[in-house]
Amino acid sequence: MTPREVGTQRHGMAADLGMRQEIRANPRLYQAMDILYMPLASLERRMKQEKNDNPFLEIVEPDEDAFAGEEREAADAGGDADDPGDDIEQEDALYYDVDPDGERQWETRGGTDGPTREVVARPTLREALERQFRLEKLDARQTLIGEQILDSIDSSGFLSRPLADIGAAAGEVIQNEDVEARPVSPEEVAEALAVVQSFDPNGVAARDLRDTFLIQLRNKGERQSLAYEIVRDHWEAVIEGRWGELERECDVAREAIVSARDAVDKLDRRPGLKYASEFGAYVVPDMEVRKLNGGYRIMHNDSMLPRLTLSRRYMDMLGDGKFEGEDRKFVQRNLDKANWIIKAVEQRRQTMLDVMSFIVKSQRSYFEKGIEHLQPLTLGDVAKRLGVHQSTVSRATNGKYVQTPAGDVVPLKLFFSGGYAKDDGSLVSARSVKAWIKELIDSEDPASPVSDLAIAQLLEKKGVRIARRTVAKYRGQLMIPSSRMRKAI
Repeated sequence: MTPREVGTQRHGMAADLGMRQEIRANPRLYQAMDILYMPLASLERRMKQEKNDNPFLEIVEPDEDAFAGEEREAADAGGDADDPGDDIEQEDALYYDVDPDGERQWETRGGTDGPTREVVARPTLREALERQFRLEKLDARQTLIGEQILDSIDSSGFLSRPLADIGAAAGEVIQNEDVEARPVSPEEVAEALAVVQSFDPNGVAARDLRDTFLIQLRNKGERQSLAYEIVRDHWEAVIEGRWGELERECDVAREAIVSARDAVDKLDRRPGLKYASEFGAYVVPDMEVRKLNGGYRIMHNDSMLPRLTLSRRYMDMLGDGKFEGEDRKFVQRNLDKANWIIKAVEQRRQTMLDVMSFIVKSQRSYFEKGIEHLQPLTLGDVAKRLGVHQSTVSRATNGKYVQTPAGDVVPLKLFFSGGYAKDDGSLVSARSVKAWIKELIDSEDPASPVSDLAIAQLLEKKGVRIARRTVAKYRGQLMIPSSRMRKAI
């Protein structure tokens, strides 16, 4: 029996271990990746759960950790080299310095005062979707494609990259996993997408506002309704509020149009925000970037995170030979798990620092001048530079935030987008183009709003050739109404 067959058999006996063990020869790989995508609040809950499940783990609370660090320093200077915990203890905190030449330098530091933290017990959007996803009876290929879709959903619940890119990324993962290694077809992506779009919150995994409205109406069983018809076939009229025109075009009574309008007005424009932090809660940045001596210092913001360590009491009992036979096997198994989870948490930290270091080097113009100067950057660019898989970078950035030198707390996904070649040969990111569009609209004359065509012409003067239709698409993603609607407002 092959390792994969063993994994599949185990899954049938214990379904609560999760669907992905069926397609992984090593379940610990999934555990490590699962830990990697967790934001700090979720990681803290996970660490406490691991401690409750494994007697070999202990929690060292943050206020105790400084003293524990002093003990480790003393041990390094002349302590017992046979201490069983020595090989897994880590420094209290780590940061990178990125100097003006872009070189990375290692240093260590003790705990420092981090930002005010408020742990919100409710699950994140990604956690809620992941739980629903694990209940689906999907084969290996569909599972891997679905994971790429989950990785591509932003905090508002929309897809952050095209379906073609999702299919290509899934194809790379499938090839590495050796799961029916053939190209991923658009039909396969569409099938997996339909599964995710059936999840709560209603309307999630949409490509744009129109798409999320259609998903919400379909999931409510209103595919045959007038509201669905006008969103599908008369979208421009819907978003511009031309209800009288729709009444004539659809040849229906005014009461029917009013009812359809009310149905559309009740739809959620940003379904993912259902899982956002409640008012008054803080977003906890996983990292912080500070400007220092002409360069940038990147710090992992986990000084207030509890630390997992091995239980000294159980280690002593194991060393005294008090466990034999099946008891010793049980103890050894739990010890292996304890070592693994400790190393997985540390690997998460290292990976995120590596990724953020590359982001700072690549997006220096953003940190110096602002969002209008973001450079095109893809997950693949970072993965290639760091020598890891693209899905690793995706998990390291999904749902994570960084505090910038300006004091802003921004999602790491902000730094990733495609781009355009300017007339002078330089590159500009799609996010920068969106920022320019918003800036042009914010500064327009309310009595004479700038049209999408005029915006395209103004961008061309900046050296960026972009179609009017693309301007309309970006404006829609920014939730900005058309010039006609802005004038009416």
